[in-house]
Amino acid sequence: FPSHDIAGSFFNRHTVIRLKPAQHQHGSNTISFNVGSVSGSFVATIDPMNDAPVIGAIADVTLTEDQHTARGGSGISLIDVSLVDADVAHTPGTAALVCADSLSASVTNAGVLLSPTQFIFSGTAPNCKMEIKPPQNAYGNVQVQVTAHDTVPANAVPVTFNMTVSSVNDQPTLVGTSPAGSGTQSVSTSEDIPALFNFTAGDVDGALSCTSTHLSYTVANPALVDSDAGVSFTGTWPNCNAIIVPKANANGTTTVTLQLADNDSTD
Repeated sequence: FPSHDIAGSFFNRHTVIRLKPAQHQHGSNTISFNVGSVSGSFVATIDPMNDAPVIGAIADVTLTEDQHTARGGSGISLIDVSLVDADVAHTPGTAALVCADSLSASVTNAGVLLSPTQFIFSGTAPNCKMEIKPPQNAYGNVQVQVTAHDTVPANAVPVTFNMTVSSVNDQPTLVGTSPAGSGTQSVSTSEDIPALFNFTAGDVDGALSCTSTHLSYTVANPALVDSDAGVSFTGTWPNCNAIIVPKANANGTTTVTLQLADNDSTD
């Protein structure tokens, strides 16, 4: 007990001694006192109590779609999380908290963006690390609450931060269904008979259309298929069709390349 934290007063013929222990301190100490001509002493014992661990403030996090915090490779660095447990410093034998066991995350207004399992904690207190792995193609805004706890469940202390995952444009896709597969496909027809090529289009950012607004083509042999009007598109997204019309009385082989474009990219 610091001497300035010991005070005495006289009340109703009784002497009252008030003690103010230093923060986080516990144990026994002998207190000596003098009241007029009377002196004496007593032993004051402060029992230890469990102190709640404390998380340092976590800055808001901004990622782009398909980016995550990572130990290496793509993404941003792992996020530092300070976790302080006063019992470690002031109670002999108290082990440092293991971050993976003592930290957890919960998410509000998450939708499909994040779940608690997509937050991974590592390290040993006070130097913890947090890894965040949003699912692919997800974006939006969420509020994240990180909670620290030790051996006493009631000692759960939360810290909140905001997380933003901004959207990026994803490249659309084309997959042939007659025959099935991607890359170079084959289709055949007789002279003067149009050929039908079925394909599946895709864009995770939203539906487009099976029209020339989003679909185009090039022809390697314009003598066989007209490069301006030899191919037309029909169908209902995402099940599209290309109608390939050979020129009259023409025969042979050519390569027709189909392209699907959204606002920013082409497949």
